[in-house]
Amino acid sequence: MIINSIELQNYRVHKDIYLDFSKGINLLLGDNGKGKSSILEAIGVTLFGSSFRAGNSKGQQQCISYGEKEALVKIEFVGNDGDIYIIENQIKKSGGYNKLYRKLDPSDKLSSKDEITDKLRLLVGIDGELKDIYDNIIVAKQNEFINSFKLK
Repeated sequence: MIINSIELQNYRVHKDIYLDFSKGINLLLGDNGKGKSSILEAIGVTLFGSSFRAGNSKGQQQCISYGEKEALVKIEFVGNDGDIYIIENQIKKSGGYNKLYRKLDPSDKLSSKDEITDKLRLLVGIDGELKDIYDNIIVAKQNEFINSFKLK
């Protein structure tokens, strides 16, 4: 899987941001509190079913920018089959939606969480639990990673 771009609307500090990623390694650089971790969180939650920083229900509410009713995460990526896909995650204080579709055929959408997860496993090439792979291998969550060094 290759992530081409991410669009965030009303997601934490990001009112409306669109980022194109280059092939290879991309770095997110910036001062503290500017939203680098929010971008990674949005990718984890949307593509891999990872948890919000403050847990699922509380975190879902906290990821919506202050004063807004909903947030949107839209990610364009290339699946293992070579096709370009879009996944959308609308987050509301209660509810929202998820959609996954080919960029060239947006009429053929998956919207069931289980269908999306199964399709993502194929497109990413991971047989196991996507959340565990993301949380423990792709992104070492800051406090959990540091805490492992504090253990005796």
